[in-house]
Amino acid sequence: MNYAALTGRLVHDPETKTTKNGTVYLPLRIAVNRNDKDRNADFINCKAWGKTAEFINNYFKKGDPIEVLGRIQVDNYKKQDGASASETYVNITEVNFTLSKKTGAAPAPEEEQQPEAGLPFEI
Repeated sequence: MNYAALTGRLVHDPETKTTKNGTVYLPLRIAVNRNDKDRNADFINCKAWGKTAEFINNYFKKGDPIEVLGRIQVDNYKKQDGASASETYVNITEVNFTLSKKTGAAPAPEEEQQPEAGLPFEI
């Protein structure tokens, strides 16, 4: 099974691109902290496509914490000079907001609505 789950921070501001046939995609890098005392990080290349790419572009910026789910993909291609090359990245299928260590809290919950007086039930 090919499954990848990463939680980290965006290395740069997202910027969508478009393929020759009009498909929107978003290449990005995520800094994922290692669990060691030296506080090292790995920088993982990722790509999102379509609505997922647009979502990341609209709601995330450099330094934001992000969780991505997807699969590892290797694309083989020929360079302009004819040499063979490959690119390994996480092909993102799902993205989630995560807690921010800066604020130490989750997004504020919506206020609960109080029932209006006189109604025999709660809203």
